[in-house]
Amino acid sequence: MKRTYRFLILMCLIIPALVAAQQRPPIHVKYQDVSNVRLQVTNMGGITRWGLPVDWKRMVCEWPQGTFMEHINGAGIRLGAMVDGVPHVSWGYAEYAGFSKCFPSYDPADTIWEASSYLPLPEGLTDMYPGYEAKSELDFICQYWDDIVERPEHVPLHIHFIQRTYSWSYDPLFNIVYMDYDIICENEDGLDSVYIAYFFDADVGKFETEDDFNFFWDDYSWYDEDERLAVTQDAPGGADGDANSGVAIKLLRAPGDMSELTFTFRTGHRDDVDDPLDRGKYEKMSEGIIMPSMTPGEATQTAFLFGFGPFTMAYGDTLLMTFALTCGHDENEIRQNAEIAQWLYDQNWASPNPPPPPPLRGYPGDHRAILSWHVGEGDVNPETYEDTLRLDGIFQDFEGYRVYKSAGNRAGPWTLLAEYDKPDDIWGNNLGLSYEFTDDGLVNGTRYYYAVTSFDMPDTVLKYPSLEGGITRNVVTVVPGTPPDESGDLNVWVVPNPYRADAGYTAPAGEVRPPGADWEWPLEEGRGWVEHDRKIQFVNLPPRCTIRIFTLSGDLVDTIHHDDPDAGYEDWHLISRVAQAIASELYLFTVEDLDTGKTQVGKFVVIK
Repeated sequence: MKRTYRFLILMCLIIPALVAAQQRPPIHVKYQDVSNVRLQVTNMGGITRWGLPVDWKRMVCEWPQGTFMEHINGAGIRLGAMVDGVPHVSWGYAEYAGFSKCFPSYDPADTIWEASSYLPLPEGLTDMYPGYEAKSELDFICQYWDDIVERPEHVPLHIHFIQRTYSWSYDPLFNIVYMDYDIICENEDGLDSVYIAYFFDADVGKFETEDDFNFFWDDYSWYDEDERLAVTQDAPGGADGDANSGVAIKLLRAPGDMSELTFTFRTGHRDDVDDPLDRGKYEKMSEGIIMPSMTPGEATQTAFLFGFGPFTMAYGDTLLMTFALTCGHDENEIRQNAEIAQWLYDQNWASPNPPPPPPLRGYPGDHRAILSWHVGEGDVNPETYEDTLRLDGIFQDFEGYRVYKSAGNRAGPWTLLAEYDKPDDIWGNNLGLSYEFTDDGLVNGTRYYYAVTSFDMPDTVLKYPSLEGGITRNVVTVVPGTPPDESGDLNVWVVPNPYRADAGYTAPAGEVRPPGADWEWPLEEGRGWVEHDRKIQFVNLPPRCTIRIFTLSGDLVDTIHHDDPDAGYEDWHLISRVAQAIASELYLFTVEDLDTGKTQVGKFVVIK
């Protein structure tokens, strides 16, 4: 009887949890990463590393991409309104009371959709968003409501947000991400005294590791009232040195005459900018006070709140809002990028484009990398792409390809290896097109990045220069290694042997090492190096074999199954079969050739 009673209690606890898990909206997190701004996007109205209901502890707004320079801790849109004389606020991110009060619907397709001006729209996108047209190289489209999930002390305003973000990979647009909103009132009684705001807790500095998240104490925020530009910038000195870069948000569009709106800018220590209660949140975003900009000497753990209104919304009304998020190394660059964002928006995001990148593939060889960008069935062909925004009438304006290499960092620095262009005497060296490239003299077991871009001919009427697609839009990683040993005689060895923990096989975050020095690297993008990233390599393997690793006492540590007709090597990350880091010791290994039945015994040393 007791056992039955306990079982019933257990099931009463488990079943609601299972039902809740099954009914959770399809929350997704993606990176808007074709541009130099690598920005996290959610379908919950906010961007942050904290409090998400899905596993996410990576960088939020990295700029420039690949440098581990973080710029945002948490930010998000919010809407406040009066309901029966009481203020209520719905938000995508807040300093207090959890991450978001907004969620997508329970439809599994209500995720973050992707589209590109270079590609056909994905099947099903226009069913959910009728009439959608892609504007950039990478559009993200999602939606969320403030009444999908009940939250404690949350009074929903019954607001439906449709969010679109746009980004480009090429200069001068690659430091900008647009955030475009349709904010729809689904409240049958309508809403009065509506205010919109963006809350920004922008932490600017070098992100080293999860345990060393200490760069946020020396930031300051400033505001340009004429440009409607709110900025957080890193001050000189502090734990992150003289970073000085910043992140900005600029309002480009709001309903009506923006000169008649009431604007609010609050800044200071982040605890003074936000409020835990709806009434305090609403008062801060609607008060119409422009606080003085901070100076570098006032730097602290800052945040800002940028709000404007009021608006009145009847049932079914839509507020159209557009912001631009941009970064820069200093105030002048931030302002320049904000001006570019305004210019492109004023043209309805219409600007001549470079051709799309070719379908790049990379293959490892022995001390070499083989690249191929032949266009196959279903691939986008940059040579037939048409740019109808040109004024010279040459819409099919493809001119050539450029091949780049980076040893150690996806963000560069990049070295130009080759240029191939049409022999038309219009642009470039006129050497003719090619679709393959082999890079020799590489260090086996080391990671190399390659990219192939497309560029077009200048527009002599528009006075537009030759445009080239962004390098980071089309990157492959190649790790060269030994080919399979098909001699039938086993001769496998381990590299490095001995493995020394003090040898520094990996580069610190953001450091670019010479070719051949980057033996280890973080296996998961967006985080620092950890113990599980250590590596030795078994080389000169036969095509099919089993590797077993033992202690001197004969205990089996791990088993590796190798089956690859093109590679004669396998990595082992010094982690046992029970997911534990191994200790300093002399280890034995056996290699069994599954085709010949031959076995080899060897040894290697690990010193930590």
